[in-house]
This record gives sequence, C-alpha cells and structure tokens, in this order.
Amino acid sequence: MKILISGGSGFFGRAVTNALGQEQTFQVKPCSHHELDITNLESIRKMVEEFNPQVIINCAGVTGNANCAKNPELARAVNVDGVANLAAECQKRDILLVHPSSVVVFSGIKGDYQENDQPEPQKGNIYAETKFQSEQAVKNSGVDFIMPRMATGYGPLNAKDTTNFVGIVVGALKNGEVRKYFRDQLANPVEISDVGKAFGQLIKANFRGIIHIGGPEIISMYDFAKIIQKEFGLAGEIGDSSVAGTNYPPNITLNISLAQKMNISCKSVSDGVRYCQSLS
Repeated sequence: MKILISGGSGFFGRAVTNALGQEQTFQVKPCSHHELDITNLESIRKMVEEFNPQVIINCAGVTGNANCAKNPELARAVNVDGVANLAAECQKRDILLVHPSSVVVFSGIKGDYQENDQPEPQKGNIYAETKFQSEQAVKNSGVDFIMPRMATGYGPLNAKDTTNFVGIVVGALKNGEVRKYFRDQLANPVEISDVGKAFGQLIKANFRGIIHIGGPEIISMYDFAKIIQKEFGLAGEIGDSSVAGTNYPPNITLNISLAQKMNISCKSVSDGVRYCQSLS
C-alpha cells in the first residue's frame, strides 16, 4: 500500500514516517513543503499523479496558538484551505485521507472528551479555530477519511520544533530559567511515535471516522514537567501556577476507550519521556 505524507520533513511527519516505515506492507513517501505544497492544488495533483498513493496522511500544518497568532493568514491557508485542497483531491481520486486533529477543538472545560462530543474551540485561539475548521472541511468534502484527534503530543528533542513540551522544559532547565507550569491543568500526553503506529493500525483495520488517541495516564502539566526533569537528569527549579484567572483550559484530556478497544496502546508518561531521552 502506497502512503503519501504531506509535511513529512517536520517534527510530527518524521515520527509518522519512521513508525509506518517499519511496516512491510506500506510503501511510504514523506514530502517536504518544497515537494508538496498543500496550499497549491497543482502541487498536490502533480505529486499524486507521480506517486499514485492509496492513502494520504496530512502532517502539514502551522501548530501552536503562538505560531498561528503571528501569522493568522498563513495558519488559515495551511490548516484550513490546504486541508480542503487535499480532501478535494482525495475525494476525486478515491484516496483515503488521514487527517490528524487535536484536543484543542474542545473548550477544555470538562475533559474526558469522547468522539461524539461537540467541538467548541476556544474563541480567539487561532490554532484551535483552524483545526476545527479543517475538520469541517474534511467532513463536508465527502472524502473517505480517518480523523485521529490527538491528546497533548510530545516527542524527542528537536531544535526546529517550538511546541514540543519536552523541548520546552529541557531548554528552560538547561538555560537556568525558572518556568511555571500549571498544577491544575490536566492532560493525557501521548508520545508521537505511538501516534504514528496507531495510524498504521487504523489503516490496516479499515477504520473510518473520528477516533481519539492519547496516553493512558491523566497528569498535570506541572507533574509532566517534573517527570521530564527527572528522566533527563537535569538540575534546576520548576515552578507551578494555576489556570485560575487565565484563558488556559483546565482539562484537556481525551477519552481513549475506542482506541483501547482497537488495541491501540501508548506509552506511559515516564516510559515515553525515557524513550525521548534515549534519542537525545
């Protein structure tokens, strides 16, 4: 089975490529932005005609609200219009589209979000708004799709990625910075190589629709930071604070019952961070 990966040279795209590359039944082609610009329909058509994939996994995107706020036009062009372009081409050519989404499509008030819960992106959060709009674009296109919504993702250190929580914590400690992390913001973090493996399982199982993928543990972001410090063996101080009085959501956890029924398993936080440290 031929699988084309847009955004294949990025932090997340490389993890997905490496995970799927271990499957002998998959022929994986990762594409950089230069090779495949999803904001350009002609670029998509050219690559599809050249490689003739049965599946396209979209790992291209502008991630994190800070990055999206700096350039909202680019965020919308890539995260929404680009996804609509991919969906249209996949629908036209009967290609399965795997479009990863995120827990950010929810308000983060109640937590334990299930697949059929109504998305409610936080107003003013451009990243959240564009991820929700991208979901709508896929659903409205009529394309055959898998939409894995990810919990808080993390992975090995990567200097180019500014949204990886492991890199944020390690960088601050190495620089002697005292950063504060929320003791009352809950998440079920997932290591991104596990997400890539899950994509392979979902494709082989002929799954269709929305599914939530997250780690097995619910943990505060403060405790998450402390585990990173411990596993990387770093000195320094880690501060704590509260989401009270801020615009940050208190509970960004996903219900992963459906994924567990499909035998999708993800590493614990300690094991996941230890894995990241081993690759650093």
